[in-house]
Amino acid sequence: MNTQEERMQQLRTMEDYVEEQGPLLESLVLLNQSKVIVEIGVAEAKTTKYLCNGSRLHDGTVYGYDLWDTHGLNKQFEHWSSKEKCEQHLRDNDCTNYELTQIDSTTQEFKDLIKQKHPVIDFAFIDGCHSYSGIKNDFDVLYPQLSETGVIVFHDTMSIDGCREFMIDLRTKFNDGTFDLVTFPYGSMIFSDGIKKDRRTGISVLVKRGFAVIPQPIDEQCNLEEHFDDIYVKEETWYEKELKKYSKKK
Repeated sequence: MNTQEERMQQLRTMEDYVEEQGPLLESLVLLNQSKVIVEIGVAEAKTTKYLCNGSRLHDGTVYGYDLWDTHGLNKQFEHWSSKEKCEQHLRDNDCTNYELTQIDSTTQEFKDLIKQKHPVIDFAFIDGCHSYSGIKNDFDVLYPQLSETGVIVFHDTMSIDGCREFMIDLRTKFNDGTFDLVTFPYGSMIFSDGIKKDRRTGISVLVKRGFAVIPQPIDEQCNLEEHFDDIYVKEETWYEKELKKYSKKK
């Protein structure tokens, strides 16, 4: 088992690790035309930079929240950055559309802040406390604010116990039929000794089933016959059945 100091050194050298996930986050934010982006677990603001880049075209703002202090259920993880260092990193990368706040996401203060400041959230990246209770807390706070076309991305959902366990519960006992969830078994790490270890870190993407509820009409016909209304009815019927199916499981 590596010491905490060795672990911290490894994390600092994994620029490639961030590069794997950053472009994906940027593209999702851009494609979803997200204006309000919330990140829990900013760390060194490496991924924050990509979130800022993705939201810039649609005048979006990234709201980053982090404890920037010793953390973990047993306070076993040391912090290695600060709000000030993150802000400097973002300025160095020409990012201006962000707002960082130092706060513990498990507190009532944070819950009240999210409700007041973000009545609607378009995109969220949850990468804070990786314990089951930690990730569930962050989801419970953010999901009620998620827009009809909202997206939540979870990090480390294959390699860390709390994250992986919450994903299966999110698919089952916490599933209310309003979203889809897919896990990409991606990821590798570059350790400080230069040896690349295959580690399927995992990233999971939750997407609200917006296609079934938003007023987006079909505007192009490729079938031989036009039957748009039939398609709308199929969607509505399926969605209603999904809601009923999951409501019965609760």
